[in-house]
Amino acid sequence: MVRSKMPQIPGDFKIGPGGSHKNLKNKENMRKIILEFDGEEELEEAKDALNSSEWKSIIWDLDQELRGVTKHGASMIDKSKEASKEEIEICSLLRNMINERLIEQGLKLY
Repeated sequence: MVRSKMPQIPGDFKIGPGGSHKNLKNKENMRKIILEFDGEEELEEAKDALNSSEWKSIIWDLDQELRGVTKHGASMIDKSKEASKEEIEICSLLRNMINERLIEQGLKLY
Protein backbone atom coordinates (compact mmCIF):
# COMPACT_ATOMS: atom_id res chain seq x y z
CA MET A 1 0.00 0.00 0.00
CA VAL A 2 1.48 3.33 -1.05
CA ARG A 3 1.15 6.05 1.53
CA SER A 4 1.13 9.45 -0.08
CA LYS A 5 -0.77 12.67 0.23
CA MET A 6 -2.74 14.01 -2.69
CA PRO A 7 -1.08 17.14 -4.04
CA GLN A 8 -2.91 20.43 -3.85
CA ILE A 9 -3.80 21.43 -7.41
CA PRO A 10 -4.07 25.17 -8.02
CA GLY A 11 -7.06 26.54 -9.90
CA ASP A 12 -4.92 27.50 -12.89
CA PHE A 13 -3.78 23.90 -13.42
CA LYS A 14 -5.58 22.05 -16.23
CA ILE A 15 -5.47 18.40 -17.26
CA GLY A 16 -5.94 17.77 -20.95
CA PRO A 17 -6.55 14.72 -23.14
CA GLY A 18 -4.36 11.73 -22.44
CA GLY A 19 -3.37 13.10 -19.04
CA SER A 20 -1.34 15.99 -20.43
CA HIS A 21 -1.29 18.97 -18.15
CA LYS A 22 -0.38 22.61 -18.08
CA ASN A 23 -0.19 25.41 -15.61
CA LEU A 24 -1.77 28.39 -17.32
CA LYS A 25 0.00 31.05 -15.23
CA ASN A 26 3.43 29.59 -14.49
CA LYS A 27 4.32 27.39 -17.43
CA GLU A 28 7.99 28.40 -17.13
CA ASN A 29 8.07 27.05 -13.53
CA MET A 30 6.98 23.54 -14.53
CA ARG A 31 9.67 20.88 -14.08
CA LYS A 32 10.02 17.66 -16.01
CA ILE A 33 12.15 14.74 -14.95
CA ILE A 34 13.02 12.12 -17.51
CA LEU A 35 14.63 8.84 -16.47
CA GLU A 36 16.12 6.80 -19.30
CA PHE A 37 17.19 3.18 -19.08
CA ASP A 38 18.73 1.44 -22.07
CA GLY A 39 18.50 -2.20 -22.87
CA GLU A 40 17.86 -5.37 -21.00
CA GLU A 41 20.87 -4.91 -18.68
CA GLU A 42 19.26 -1.82 -17.07
CA LEU A 43 15.79 -3.34 -16.72
CA GLU A 44 16.16 -4.06 -12.99
CA GLU A 45 17.34 -0.50 -12.33
CA ALA A 46 14.30 0.81 -14.21
CA LYS A 47 11.98 -1.41 -12.16
CA ASP A 48 13.60 -0.18 -8.93
CA ALA A 49 13.13 3.45 -9.98
CA LEU A 50 9.50 2.87 -10.92
CA ASN A 51 8.80 0.98 -7.68
CA SER A 52 10.49 3.46 -5.34
CA SER A 53 7.25 4.38 -3.59
CA GLU A 54 6.64 0.71 -2.79
CA TRP A 55 10.17 0.40 -1.37
CA LYS A 56 9.56 3.47 0.79
CA SER A 57 6.23 2.07 1.96
CA ILE A 58 7.85 -1.19 3.03
CA ILE A 59 10.56 0.63 5.00
CA TRP A 60 7.91 2.85 6.60
CA ASP A 61 5.87 -0.23 7.61
CA LEU A 62 8.95 -1.89 9.13
CA ASP A 63 9.81 1.29 11.01
CA GLN A 64 6.28 1.44 12.41
CA GLU A 65 6.50 -2.19 13.57
CA LEU A 66 9.78 -1.44 15.33
CA ARG A 67 8.31 1.76 16.80
CA GLY A 68 5.41 -0.25 18.24
CA VAL A 69 7.90 -2.29 20.21
CA THR A 70 10.06 0.61 21.37
CA LYS A 71 7.24 3.02 22.22
CA HIS A 72 4.40 0.77 23.37
CA GLY A 73 6.29 -2.36 24.45
CA ALA A 74 4.24 -4.61 22.15
CA SER A 75 6.20 -7.75 21.29
CA MET A 76 6.73 -8.59 17.64
CA ILE A 77 7.49 -12.19 18.58
CA ASP A 78 4.30 -12.87 20.53
CA LYS A 79 1.62 -10.21 20.07
CA SER A 80 -0.17 -11.36 23.23
CA LYS A 81 2.84 -10.48 25.43
CA GLU A 82 4.89 -7.46 26.28
CA ALA A 83 8.28 -7.11 24.65
CA SER A 84 11.32 -8.10 26.68
CA LYS A 85 14.00 -5.54 27.49
CA GLU A 86 16.28 -7.21 24.94
CA GLU A 87 13.61 -7.11 22.21
CA ILE A 88 13.04 -3.40 22.86
CA GLU A 89 16.79 -2.72 22.69
CA ILE A 90 17.19 -4.68 19.44
CA CYS A 91 14.19 -2.95 17.83
CA SER A 92 15.54 0.45 18.89
CA LEU A 93 18.95 -0.41 17.45
CA LEU A 94 17.42 -1.58 14.15
CA ARG A 95 15.24 1.52 13.90
CA ASN A 96 18.27 3.75 14.46
CA MET A 97 20.30 1.83 11.85
CA ILE A 98 17.55 2.23 9.25
CA ASN A 99 17.23 5.95 9.94
CA GLU A 100 21.01 6.52 9.87
CA ARG A 101 21.27 4.84 6.47
CA LEU A 102 18.37 6.87 5.12
CA ILE A 103 20.02 10.08 6.32
CA GLU A 104 23.37 9.04 4.82
CA GLN A 105 21.65 8.66 1.44
CA GLY A 106 19.76 11.93 1.78
CA LEU A 107 16.41 10.15 2.00
CA LYS A 108 13.45 11.07 4.18
CA LEU A 109 11.03 8.55 5.60
CA TYR A 110 8.70 11.03 7.27
